[in-house]
Amino acid sequence: MRTLLEVRNLTTEFATDGRRARVVDHVTFDLRAGEILGLVGESGCGKSTTGFSLLRLLPSNADIVEGEVWLDGEDLLRKSDEEMRRIRGSRIAMVFQDPMTSLDPSFPVGDQLAEVLEEHRGMGRPEALEEAARLLRSVGISSPEARLRAYPHEFSGGMRQRIVIAITLACDPQVLVADEPTTALDVTIQAQTLRLFRTLNTERRHTGILLITHDLGVIAQLCHRVAVMYAGEIVEMGDVEAIFTRPAHPYTQALLASIPARARGRGALPAIEGTVPNPMAYPSGCRFHPRCPKVFADCPQLRPQPVQLSPGHTAACLLYGR
Repeated sequence: MRTLLEVRNLTTEFATDGRRARVVDHVTFDLRAGEILGLVGESGCGKSTTGFSLLRLLPSNADIVEGEVWLDGEDLLRKSDEEMRRIRGSRIAMVFQDPMTSLDPSFPVGDQLAEVLEEHRGMGRPEALEEAARLLRSVGISSPEARLRAYPHEFSGGMRQRIVIAITLACDPQVLVADEPTTALDVTIQAQTLRLFRTLNTERRHTGILLITHDLGVIAQLCHRVAVMYAGEIVEMGDVEAIFTRPAHPYTQALLASIPARARGRGALPAIEGTVPNPMAYPSGCRFHPRCPKVFADCPQLRPQPVQLSPGHTAACLLYGR
């Protein structure tokens, strides 16, 4: 498969009270055409900031201080703000956790879809509305011609998320970044949304999807490969089968052990002691060592580097190399 997105040493810092917090630290991965890559980890580990950094949608107190983000041969971090405005939506797009943050409550959804098509694809209004109806139909919205005149509040949460996905697909982007797209939905609607992503992946083999989530069940259902993130770093990466059957990093092992379905019949549900460290005060050495059940003498002193365990499967842990 052709590589669409190459992320190299991406490093993002936030300025808070005169101090710098490194929230994303030398993150490196590739995303291929037709692939769904999962980025998973606990809340506060830097997953969403990684996604926002790719599109350069960071708040004013955040900066990308190092790295490269190559989209089909062009480094997005070297683009001007105006160039990025044209690239967002047309070549790389994002589905946000809460669809209401992406939809304007004061305009019908048809107008919002048509505006994207007019701006990025140069369509006239009649053609744009016709294409908007087709896009709504493609994401499972029934009677789309009539629903074009409806406002966001007239749709359920799941339908609003489908509309947002339709908007992101309007310009046929090469890369789709989905940031916790099912978190705000109830369980039934979550399943419907996941099925939609699976269908999109089947039908749009030229598109790569980066799926950001804390839910390993979602990863298991949808993704081809997975990157496990902890305290701003990717600590393990591999295809889904390798991660779920041969997890190598103690953090990955602990995450998998805490899934209720996997722990059934083993007594109390295991939990990872402690919390993700504050980016203002990362531990020395391996950042997971204060919570790690396999910690040994070198862990607080030496920072582990990724080690290849098998083709495509890496882990950054001193158990496998120093």
